[in-house]
Amino acid sequence: MTVAYNFDVCSSTWRSVTKILLRWRGSVWKSVASELLFWSLVYVALFVSLTYLLNEGQLENFKQIRPILDKCLPRVPLTLMVSFFVNLVYNRWKDIFNKIGFIDDIALSITQLINSDTAETRIVKRKIVRYAVLTQTLVFRDISLSVRQRFPEIKSIVNAGIMTENEYQYFDDHSDINPKYWIPIQWAMRLIWRERSETITICNDMIAYNLCEKLHRFRGDLQLLCCFDWVPVPLSYPQIVFIAVRTYIAISMVARQTFSNENWILNIFVVFIETLLHIGWIKVAETLLNPLGTDDDDFECNFVIDRNLMVGYEIIDGVGMPPLHDKDVSTRPIDKYDTGHGYIGSVADVDVLNMERAGDRSATHHSIARRRRRSNLTDRPERDEKTVAASVQETNAPGLNAPQLHVVMEVSEQCSTSSIGSKKNIEKTE
Repeated sequence: MTVAYNFDVCSSTWRSVTKILLRWRGSVWKSVASELLFWSLVYVALFVSLTYLLNEGQLENFKQIRPILDKCLPRVPLTLMVSFFVNLVYNRWKDIFNKIGFIDDIALSITQLINSDTAETRIVKRKIVRYAVLTQTLVFRDISLSVRQRFPEIKSIVNAGIMTENEYQYFDDHSDINPKYWIPIQWAMRLIWRERSETITICNDMIAYNLCEKLHRFRGDLQLLCCFDWVPVPLSYPQIVFIAVRTYIAISMVARQTFSNENWILNIFVVFIETLLHIGWIKVAETLLNPLGTDDDDFECNFVIDRNLMVGYEIIDGVGMPPLHDKDVSTRPIDKYDTGHGYIGSVADVDVLNMERAGDRSATHHSIARRRRRSNLTDRPERDEKTVAASVQETNAPGLNAPQLHVVMEVSEQCSTSSIGSKKNIEKTE
């Protein structure tokens, strides 16, 4: 399924490029191999026929036809057609991924807004999460072939533990005329309002409405996935693009033919590269056209189902809280690691007074300003909280604890350092 290669491109070097190009799973080489082999055989067959099978008259006729076909090739708007088609398919692919659905928001809201830790309430919370995942499983089972292969029947969902036997009986009693994706979501919403009206574990109606709204949003995303599967890209659009690409390649097989007395090796190489690029370009669109299939780069729908169920249960069960009164380790980074070039305003380091006196409008270079600020942060000696407290007590700053005093002293020291630097600049210009 999904091919991960981000680590291979963590730096823009030739080594990273080589790693990407040498990949096979999910690569352009794998997608174009069979079709590129077919067109290569077609080109070689035409070349052999022209060289050994045609007589002089037939060869002269072909020499008259070939330049005409070569002039007609640029008339095919192949670049425009394929560009628009790939852009359309990519935007559709991106929208499908954004609607794939993750359980985290629902589980976190349920954990925090249903105020009870009893065993019965915990069962209710887990059921709400499971019903949401059950809805997602039912939808994926109808639009993703990999999920359908995993759950060929509704009974297999029961065997996987996403649905119980009693729930299956209630679910099976309803008519099968239309998809029954809404049933588990309705069960989850009824549980929410039961917690509000009967057990009072939800303190007001707004919280219950908020939880139901999150379920509505989750169901709405799944509904859009069904709509994407129900109404694909109009059939005539991919048909005309696929026909245009293959027709262009077929004509180029004839128009790019060479003869034994010409530089045929270079010509064959150029034709091979051109065919590879055209086929690879259209294969990108074919791969993105249905990301819920079984290609190497299609979405991991089975992983999403398993992940949502496990993470949802873990959120409901809770992970505990760290001690509340732990003190912060430091008020600034404890190491001196170079964090890179942070944001500095474009005129933040301009000394206006110095510029006016010197009659110069050139500003301080950002790299110099960054080095100055980094040296101010890293070269100063560390001071413990007792020293900070003693220093601030002399200034009569009441009501501040040790960490707050530490921050106050750092700010005052930065102000004094910047004022001294500006004074030195003024003295130099004078």
